[in-house]
Amino acid sequence: MKTCQQVVYQQKQVTCYRTCYEPVWEQKTVTAVRYVSETQYRQCVETVCKPVYETAEREVCYTVCKPVKFMQTVKVCGGHWESREVECCTPKPCDPCAPATKSVRKCCVWVPEVVEKQVECVKYVHETMTKKVPYTVCKMVAEQRVRQVPYTVCKAVPYQTAARCLRYVAKQVAYTVTRCEPQTVSTQVPVQVCCPAACY
Repeated sequence: MKTCQQVVYQQKQVTCYRTCYEPVWEQKTVTAVRYVSETQYRQCVETVCKPVYETAEREVCYTVCKPVKFMQTVKVCGGHWESREVECCTPKPCDPCAPATKSVRKCCVWVPEVVEKQVECVKYVHETMTKKVPYTVCKMVAEQRVRQVPYTVCKAVPYQTAARCLRYVAKQVAYTVTRCEPQTVSTQVPVQVCCPAACY
């Protein structure tokens, strides 16, 4: 007999474990942040031009007509009435064709005469004069001003609130696996042996 070793595979049930994550909801108090708009002010320096009014004077020329009196000799036409005897031709009333007869009668006659007189006259002379006239001058003066300029910022404000949070819990889950495990088996195998013949 001869001992032989043989590898034999046998099925075997093996228990294994794997990690699974199970979701769990929890109520927790968490810190959150909300943003609140807030108005703030900053100082802004700006240059502005401010009008400044000043009063000044200037000389203005103007022309006036000035009256000047003077005496002048003028000739004045005058006269008077005089009573004079004048010859007149008087026709006869009964016979118009008869020659007229001369007659003398008294008439008032205007006797002209020229008389020289001193008359006061006025003439206007143009004269240039000056006067001071006030006027207003506007000057732009640079001035520094400080102005409050508003602007908006978002400010983070923390607060406490209740929230439903999800977390995963690790859990070991068992499962069965069939495995083939090798095993060495020893067996007795008969062996035929040839012996030589004996010598005589």
